[in-house]
Amino acid sequence: MSISTQRHWAEQYLGLPWESGSQGPDSFNCWGLVRAVAAKHFNFEPPLIAIDESLGFAVRKAFRKHPEHNRYYTVDVPQAGDIVEMGSAKDMWHVGIWLDVDGGGVLHSMQGAGVVFTQARHLKMLGWSQTIYWRYLRGQDAS
Repeated sequence: MSISTQRHWAEQYLGLPWESGSQGPDSFNCWGLVRAVAAKHFNFEPPLIAIDESLGFAVRKAFRKHPEHNRYYTVDVPQAGDIVEMGSAKDMWHVGIWLDVDGGGVLHSMQGAGVVFTQARHLKMLGWSQTIYWRYLRGQDAS
């Protein structure tokens, strides 16, 4: 992320290390970062989900089976604060949070890289050929 005219709050997360199961503040796994950023900067708190990231697609399964999943709905065009599921054509196994900076992209924590910002146009180059955008349903139930 590079914002030439002003600093963005997300810069405080860039470069923090990835750690399996970590919820921050000094390291994060992908879901831990989403939870921390959503709570601090977007005024909602995704559910706490125990994820074994070595299983790959466990993020998708754990999130979609959680009782609070009905508080989210999919959208075609993301907005700042939307949860972004990423993966291959078969499996969605990574998650981040959408930011409306530098043309739009995802703040996420990857094993081996830590917390990074990836512009939307570069997601496929990193192997994220599929994305699903989830928006939090504020003030009411989706059921």
